[in-house]
Amino acid sequence: MDQEASFWADQGVSPIGPDTAFGLVLAPFVVERLKDEQGSEDESLQRVFAFLEELTYSNDDGVLSAIDISFGEELLSHPREYERARRYMGPRLRETFDLVQSRRKLLPG
Repeated sequence: MDQEASFWADQGVSPIGPDTAFGLVLAPFVVERLKDEQGSEDESLQRVFAFLEELTYSNDDGVLSAIDISFGEELLSHPREYERARRYMGPRLRETFDLVQSRRKLLPG
């Protein structure tokens, strides 16, 4: 994950905001971990999803947008990994991503 953050910092994206951090750094990291998962619980994924679950209680619209749009859209674009990720999600995060998925179904093409 440090490599991705360094790349974006080198591109002049500094400081990294929540949308960039969640969509372009955290989501790709999580997707790769889920691709490599061999069926056993992954401690780093447990920590990431526990952190995201806590953030769903935030009153900051920027943080909530980063979770559902920046992170959620990227994760949902990988259906197999999304299904694997569901077991790490708490109830509020699962509900958030269910809403994101419902929105995606309503969009044309």
